Amino acid sequence: VPWALLDTTAAAGSTSLSLDRTVDWAVGSEIVVSPTGYNMHEAETRTVTATTITNGKTVLTLDSALQHGHHADAQDVQYGSRSLRMQAEVSLLTRNIRISGDGEGEKGVGGVTYDYHQWNAQQPALSPSGRVCGNGRCEYGETSATCPADCRGPAEEFGAAVAVSGYDEDYVLCTGGFGQQVCNGYSRSYRATFTMTDVEMKYYGQNNIRPGLAVASVDTGDVSIERVSFNRGYFYAVSIARSKGVSVRGCVMYRSHLPTLAIDSTATGTVIEDNVAVVGIFWNTHRGAYQGKGMSKAKRDSMPAMFANFGQGTRMVRNRAAGSERAGFGGPGVACGVRGMWEDNEAHSSLNGYWFDFYVTSGPCRELHGFTAWRMWEYGVYGELHRSNRISVSRFKGADNKVGVFILMGGASSLGHVRKEMDVNVTDALIVGSSAGNGASCTSGSWDKPGLHTCKFFMAWCGHLAGIGNTGVVISNFM
Repeated sequence: VPWALLDTTAAAGSTSLSLDRTVDWAVGSEIVVSPTGYNMHEAETRTVTATTITNGKTVLTLDSALQHGHHADAQDVQYGSRSLRMQAEVSLLTRNIRISGDGEGEKGVGGVTYDYHQWNAQQPALSPSGRVCGNGRCEYGETSATCPADCRGPAEEFGAAVAVSGYDEDYVLCTGGFGQQVCNGYSRSYRATFTMTDVEMKYYGQNNIRPGLAVASVDTGDVSIERVSFNRGYFYAVSIARSKGVSVRGCVMYRSHLPTLAIDSTATGTVIEDNVAVVGIFWNTHRGAYQGKGMSKAKRDSMPAMFANFGQGTRMVRNRAAGSERAGFGGPGVACGVRGMWEDNEAHSSLNGYWFDFYVTSGPCRELHGFTAWRMWEYGVYGELHRSNRISVSRFKGADNKVGVFILMGGASSLGHVRKEMDVNVTDALIVGSSAGNGASCTSGSWDKPGLHTCKFFMAWCGHLAGIGNTGVVISNFM
């Protein structure tokens, strides 16, 4: 069992966790407990020192007390046939087989290991003339490599990476089609067989270079990734492109850059099931930097998702995104009425739950079905759309979000006096403004606000909903 749900709330100071199912995690294993407030950086790792199984449930004893509270509703919030229970994920990071980087990405000058919260927390320069090393302030442009006197944390983030690709070349007449590189007397077909099961990838990925696991140019092969633990990364956990039928099931992905799992538009028939992603870091403010202000697709690049799906025919079900500095899930939704391809996914403790992509959400009707979002600092579901005539949000469940569902439709030319029929449907939804476990409101101090560098980027908009109550559904148009 790669992950379970917290059965009862664990308060700050607790040294044990009660899980909702039986697990066989060994003493000495490392686990991560997901955040359940509005601060995505309240995830915590601990080591299991003892396990007790009673009546189909497991109690884990931890090596040290929790610094933060982790929530689990005592029972479902019920309204008619609809119900919602908010629970933290508890995930196993340790595996018997490990592929590991050297861990230098966790260390500062002199080999001192720092928690990632402390890495190069850059701030504006004190002097009008620019940064000055040695003034006791880690300023923009300085790192522990260039100014160890002021900045703490790793100079470089260069971890382990696995690449999957393969091809055959047949010297026959060109047939065209997938992956053909040249057309001068031969065609190239891409095939690969790769299975990774019950492996831990520790200190994975290379900052802004390559992900922990990259699958590319696999046409008709058999590629399966199951119950893999991605433990502390420096870039994406998984990237899938130019491939067919890749499956990722039961994996745990902890502390990645966003997107955690990226499915490119050239990927088809990808299967993403029963995975958990915990803590997704926005590269543009990572380590306190302020970078990437110029974006080619700002409405996408400013809000990358943990699970970013732009593939064709992707099946994405029963996945959970916990603690994204931006969005939990993102993409164009699915064609209205399609069932079994995208549903029963859940996000919490992030800026936003599902982010409809501004650039590729198109067609007569697009739908988001069977999605759950809770404790979003901004929106449970957000869409600013201009290329689709109809948007449907069905079987949505949300609680403790600033806005449950926000859809803005546009696209018709006001100057041209163009009239365009567009509509939004929100059906079969359960929306709770403020739950009993959330205190008076999400600004009451019951939970922390988004932490670390989440709100530093100019397009985070962390404060634009401040001072208002929680809202269920907002449907608007721009003319």
